[in-house]
Amino acid sequence: MTEPTTADVVEPAPSEPAGPRWTALLRREGATYLELLAVTGLAFAQPLFAVFGDAPDQFVYRGATGADIRLFALVVLLAAPTSAWIAEVVVGLVSTTARRALHLLVIWGCVAAFLVQVLRGPLDGWLLIGAAVVLGAGAAYGYDHIGPLRLWIRFLGIAPPVFAALFLLTSATGQLLTDTGARAEARPAHPAPVVMIIFDELALDSLMDSDGTIDAELYPNFARLAAGSHWFRNTTTVSNSTWQAVPAILSSKPLPETGTPTGQTYPDNLFTLLGQTMPLDVSESVTRLCPESLCKVKTRPSGGFPAIMKDAARVMRYRLRPHQPPYNPVTGIADAAHDEWEVGSPASFDPFLDGLATTGDMVHFVHIILPHQPFVQYPDGRNYTDPTEELSTTWPDQTLADLGRQRHLLQTASADRLLGMTLDALEAAGTYDESLITVVADHGITFDAGQDLRLLVDEVVPSERGITELAWVPFFLKEPGQTGPTVNDADVSVYDVLPTMADVLGVELKWEVAGRSAFDAPASSPSDDKGFYRTTNGTIFERGPEVSVTEEVGHRILRENAIDRFLPAVGDPQRWWKRGPHRDLVGTDVADHDELAPLSLELDPVSDADDVQPDGGLVPGIVLGSVPDADVGDQVAVAVNGTIRATTEVWDIGDGPQVAALVAYESFVEGANEIEVYVIP
Repeated sequence: MTEPTTADVVEPAPSEPAGPRWTALLRREGATYLELLAVTGLAFAQPLFAVFGDAPDQFVYRGATGADIRLFALVVLLAAPTSAWIAEVVVGLVSTTARRALHLLVIWGCVAAFLVQVLRGPLDGWLLIGAAVVLGAGAAYGYDHIGPLRLWIRFLGIAPPVFAALFLLTSATGQLLTDTGARAEARPAHPAPVVMIIFDELALDSLMDSDGTIDAELYPNFARLAAGSHWFRNTTTVSNSTWQAVPAILSSKPLPETGTPTGQTYPDNLFTLLGQTMPLDVSESVTRLCPESLCKVKTRPSGGFPAIMKDAARVMRYRLRPHQPPYNPVTGIADAAHDEWEVGSPASFDPFLDGLATTGDMVHFVHIILPHQPFVQYPDGRNYTDPTEELSTTWPDQTLADLGRQRHLLQTASADRLLGMTLDALEAAGTYDESLITVVADHGITFDAGQDLRLLVDEVVPSERGITELAWVPFFLKEPGQTGPTVNDADVSVYDVLPTMADVLGVELKWEVAGRSAFDAPASSPSDDKGFYRTTNGTIFERGPEVSVTEEVGHRILRENAIDRFLPAVGDPQRWWKRGPHRDLVGTDVADHDELAPLSLELDPVSDADDVQPDGGLVPGIVLGSVPDADVGDQVAVAVNGTIRATTEVWDIGDGPQVAALVAYESFVEGANEIEVYVIP
């Protein structure tokens, strides 16, 4: 056997140190992650930070805490690139070629998604999608073949963390993360339990008869409150926007030209005034004036972080559609959330009622989104099917406007029911007499043909009636120990609410206020202008132009549109339903009226009454359908199961002759119901 020579011996190659190998791996994976962070940031993170940065109202609606907002920013920033990177690593364990293909596919898809959002407008539909796909493929090809482009994309990975930082630090939503805390110690000279309710979209003429009194038959609890409080009957709002009117009520600060409804914009307010010396039990709905250091955020049903992420997914679906979204997500998502948490339901009011059982001097506050649309409630709180999409809120026809007002008045009665529950809870706790009780509305609502219900549309020229019904709002204040009523017609605005409360409590407001105690308000004059800043949908955080009417005009319109001019007189058991022509027919049997001629009726799906469960669900309270054999302006009777439940007129706003009428809950029986329409000669 030949022995190997020295020349035959092959020295083993020196092993590469473990450190450099790991360093190379980390460098390679870091570069990959930066690329993914860059492309997903442009496609998803930056658009979401832009949309939600301008929508603090959405986080308020959802009851999102500061922790929820920070977690939202972290997930939006890192979820997409991290998921893509993990998927690539897993695929790479099987095939490096497949991983490379997946990486290019991610870049292609993200660039295409980015371009869909950027190019929408000049392009639309499938042309937009085609252009985005082709250009996205070109970007992926360029990435794969051009080294400087890959390097540029990696540097671009710095941008998404900057977007996140700007969202958290400088956006309107980021303001929610700055806790103002109590501003200064304010000890009331005359301490008392403070109970405050702000109703939403409640006009003065929704409560008042033409003689200037509360309609006690329809609204017994507002009348009950008025019988033992100061009613400032000449109170007007300062904005048709809740985002501005509520801060004006709670801070009395002059409305800034722009600003979100947070404690950062309005650091001096009811809560920071009393928060150091009195416990706070606060339920805000669309504002966040009370800092988290003083108030625990109350998450809505189906709210918090999971709901915010669902909203984010919905926004991206809209942004990636081939056609222009039907609404601006900045304003639309809040409205969607509003619908989902069942405005005015006992679940949203019960925490406030439960807190009233606590004795001692503390602040109990709730802003309840009632009788705000959607109009879906009967006076007892039961709901009917909401046909919002079928019935416009920019009233093109007075018949539709009157139907809207009828529905609004019924929902106002549901608000009255909650007010009664509040007064009962205070009496049960033995604190009613000693409490300072304030009840006010942020703004009203109008039902004038040709007007938007809140004058939120730029193209709508406000009418005198529209301005009046938006401007005049109810304002009641019961002093501790007060037993009798006073009606005060001095010139008052919602700016005066907080100074009046401070006057009663003996607290000095140490900041510039736009109001004064309503007890010190000057007498009104017929020639005085009363009005508000008209904010439109596109600028909900910006103060709009001022509109006004004189007191003489406003008071005349309030009397002309009082409840007893709209519904039959007090004492009629069918009062709610006797709207429209031939009111005397309501409640009678069709068989007793040979003069009625049946019309063919094609019911809208929202009025399907084939399987109604009155005791366990909704009823189709709105009878909505087409009447092709009728003429516009025909007077018709709507019958359910052989009984006439409403009379109205036929209208047409472009889809042919139609009829719509609200009928009583009791009209329906379990199972199948027969709905018919008859023309009245």
